[in-house]
Amino acid sequence: MIPVGKIIVSCAGDSDLARNVYDYLYSKIKDVALAEDEIEIHGAPKKTVASLLDSFVQSNDHLKNYSVIEFGDTFTIGIELSPEKVGMYSCEMCGYFTPYQEELYTHRMTHLGGFG
Repeated sequence: MIPVGKIIVSCAGDSDLARNVYDYLYSKIKDVALAEDEIEIHGAPKKTVASLLDSFVQSNDHLKNYSVIEFGDTFTIGIELSPEKVGMYSCEMCGYFTPYQEELYTHRMTHLGGFG
């Protein structure tokens, strides 16, 4: 059996969204707690939580631009922006981020190694 710990669901500052997600999760998983814009879940597998959150987002038309992002034991529900929209540049080969275009160019050269 896989040990199950605490899982956090962040609604990125949106307490109304957090309340709606909490109500949805509480109907499926009983050991949940709401604190402002975050939900704490105990005793549920991450796969189950991920599936429930994806289902919640997909079933709400007003959340069509939202996505669920998993990082460790934390899920964040919010509008996913491309790095360019927030002034970041990213490497299309590996996903590396930097705020500097010159640094991205130098980084890309590392992928070429001895080719050049």
